[in-house]
Amino acid sequence: CTFLHLLFMQTQPNLSLSDFPESNLLIPYAWQANGLHPGPTVTIFGGVHGNERVGLSVIQMLLSEMAAGNVLAGTLKVALGNLDAIEKNVRFIQKDLNRCFGTPKGSTSEEIRAQALKCVIAGSDAFIDIHSTIKPSDPFIGGLTLDHPLMKQILPNLGIQNLMTGVGWGSPTSEPIYADTFAQSMGALGLTVEAGGIDNPDTLLIIERIRHALQTLGVLKGTPTGKLIHEFDYSNAYENIVAQPGFSFEKDFQNFEFLSAGTTYATYPDKALAVDRDSQIVFPKSKANLVIGSEAGILVEPKRVITL
Repeated sequence: CTFLHLLFMQTQPNLSLSDFPESNLLIPYAWQANGLHPGPTVTIFGGVHGNERVGLSVIQMLLSEMAAGNVLAGTLKVALGNLDAIEKNVRFIQKDLNRCFGTPKGSTSEEIRAQALKCVIAGSDAFIDIHSTIKPSDPFIGGLTLDHPLMKQILPNLGIQNLMTGVGWGSPTSEPIYADTFAQSMGALGLTVEAGGIDNPDTLLIIERIRHALQTLGVLKGTPTGKLIHEFDYSNAYENIVAQPGFSFEKDFQNFEFLSAGTTYATYPDKALAVDRDSQIVFPKSKANLVIGSEAGILVEPKRVITL
């Protein structure tokens, strides 16, 4: 009964802040557990976007592991992201928290929270941010680069087939405004795990794969039981599309929708934007979700198989 109750609680979309224990770090809703043996420092965030509930379930699972004394080696740090947005079940309140990890520019609640969360990320060897996509998609892993010592150790054990990296994953200015790119700028392996579409995330899969990866690293107690993946369906992210005044997509694109070379995908009043190669579009924002000066989507090259 205990296991079934825990499983039920871990996958509930209606978790609120009151379902989480008091923080044991200096900032609210952030926790740390240290193992008895040397090992990596791994940090995991959930709820950076308040309506993406899968991350809350992952954090609750990890807190259960901490409470049971199952952190064996290294350090495990976990945190909830946008607290006010989590309570209101919305993406953000004033500003997208996952655009606030660069140089401080304002005093919104998200910008203040980002500065606190940067202190949690500091000192990490690996950082994983749990999300789900606004539009339907299969689960995938995203990051800035494959060039990190922990990449080949962690990626196969996360066991998620679809992988995306490249300059387009970061901001056009190269400023580390996203949580994962900030972690990467601090020397950590910075990854985002997208659990699938926001309305139907594969919560149980993500919980199991995060646990499996941490067990493989020796951070968590237990014998890893999930499958390893060494061949990935890989997409090179080559351009981050930023919406400036007058920007409009040609249509309401879906995640990973194919664009043949020369296809116009967006327009401004005085020009059209077309892809210069066969491409797919990821995270295409609907008109209601477009924020001027911010990411409207990412262009990637069509998937190809790579081996790690």
